[in-house]
Amino acid sequence: MISIGRVHLPVCAAVCLILLTVALPFPGSAQEKIPQGGSFTIGIIDDAKIWPIQGVVSNVLTNKALYSTLVRYHYETLEPVGDLAESWDLSPDGKVYTFNLRRNVKWHDGHPFTAKDVAFTFSTWLNPKIPYYLRQSVTNVTGTEIVNDHTIKVLLKEPTSSLPDLLAYLMNILPEHLLGKLSPADMVTPTEFLKRPIGTGPFKFHSRVPGSYIRLAANEDYFLGRPHLDSFIYKIIPSIDTQLAQLRTGELDFVEIEPPQIDALKGVPHIDINSVPILKYTYLMLNNKDPLFQDVRVRRAMLHAIDRETLKKTVMADRAQICTGVIAPALKWAYNPNVRTYEYDVKKAEALLAEAGWKKGSDGILTKDGKRFSFVFILDPGNPVREQTALYAQQAWKRLGMEIKLEYYEYGVIVSRIRKNPPEYQANVNWYVQPATPDLSAYYATGGATNSANYSNPEVDRLFGEGRKTSDRKKQTEIYGKIQQIMADDLPLLFLFYPDEIRAINKRIGGLAGVGYRDAFAWSHHLYIKK
Repeated sequence: MISIGRVHLPVCAAVCLILLTVALPFPGSAQEKIPQGGSFTIGIIDDAKIWPIQGVVSNVLTNKALYSTLVRYHYETLEPVGDLAESWDLSPDGKVYTFNLRRNVKWHDGHPFTAKDVAFTFSTWLNPKIPYYLRQSVTNVTGTEIVNDHTIKVLLKEPTSSLPDLLAYLMNILPEHLLGKLSPADMVTPTEFLKRPIGTGPFKFHSRVPGSYIRLAANEDYFLGRPHLDSFIYKIIPSIDTQLAQLRTGELDFVEIEPPQIDALKGVPHIDINSVPILKYTYLMLNNKDPLFQDVRVRRAMLHAIDRETLKKTVMADRAQICTGVIAPALKWAYNPNVRTYEYDVKKAEALLAEAGWKKGSDGILTKDGKRFSFVFILDPGNPVREQTALYAQQAWKRLGMEIKLEYYEYGVIVSRIRKNPPEYQANVNWYVQPATPDLSAYYATGGATNSANYSNPEVDRLFGEGRKTSDRKKQTEIYGKIQQIMADDLPLLFLFYPDEIRAINKRIGGLAGVGYRDAFAWSHHLYIKK
């Protein structure tokens, strides 16, 4: 069997299978007149470079509207469907994907989009001198072969059934005619290009005022038709409280809110609050290479000391499930609930620490071989859930005899520190929105570009490889189920919650897809202002 996205088909004797998608109908847009014009405004927490090579949150949001991907997630099912690729084929041996590209695509400067751009982008992703944060997603790619301007082959060293799903996840295509002559060093931050970045997406760069806003304008030549809106504006507002205030006044149209903020917006007549399913989990992250946290008994003790049920009811306002691992329940076919869990049990935590050789000194702080159990916990100010969770964890671990210092940094600084090689942190509270595939090797395989926990387990590495090779859904479920069991035992992260995505949106906005807003913005050409 061969599986493309979620579809299982028998292997043919020749190249089998032509896949999906051209323009897909969108709820509320088919067969009806949509109002044109106006602006959509969202807050972001820091200045975005609008550069897909660097994976910070603000970049992700701006990149969604300005750049395109070969494949994107469907706005309802999260199946991989075409974006710049109109369709794709898979060879019988599973080692060659042939992407058939759209013919009516132009870059924002009018230059035609061709297979050269795709080949250049893959070579950029694969270049070890360029710190691309999702390189692990294409680790099985050996190269590309241009067939003609609108057809390209992606060559694999072994079958990789998850490739379309991974390509749909933040892997934006770059313009070869503007960036192709830059050195790897210049590609880290291409200063001139980023003064006016060029993509193929529904919106193009218009202007920016550093520290204030970024404005994108409608791309009149967008290959799926001009967006309904005239502009997409990102206001740089680090404080979530300020974002909420501007949502109330109508200066912002959308804010992803945390449970403690729901009451502050209840009754505001122009705001809708709703939840959508999302592939997300939150956690307390420990640097597994730090000597304090290398012993799994210590990590287990630290999670046993956290009363997650109480946190769920209070900090999360019961809008979450207790997290058991790295694959969210929303990915139903791959999620394995039958793994080791960690109930709140302080006595068990203390026993595990004692077993690991930690004893309290005269000042009440745990010591071992003359070393105090003292570490720095970094977090970003202003996010109520992360901040309250960090404060709770600090107090819980202090009761065990640990000495914890909280240090506050802007979120972009934290991302930079945890993604350095090697990472520059000891502990942090954070979250992932995962791709719509259980192939999370970029995050948890040894040496993965986004393996911020510094986790390494050869058996997990092997299983990720096996999961990629097979396209049999039953086998994949078994393989990824084993990965979840091993990681639940290893506990590379202190798993907290699978949260809902709670969206507060101005009622004047229409056309926002009912999936997580990061994936919804890949369909930003459907946004409109209601009359």
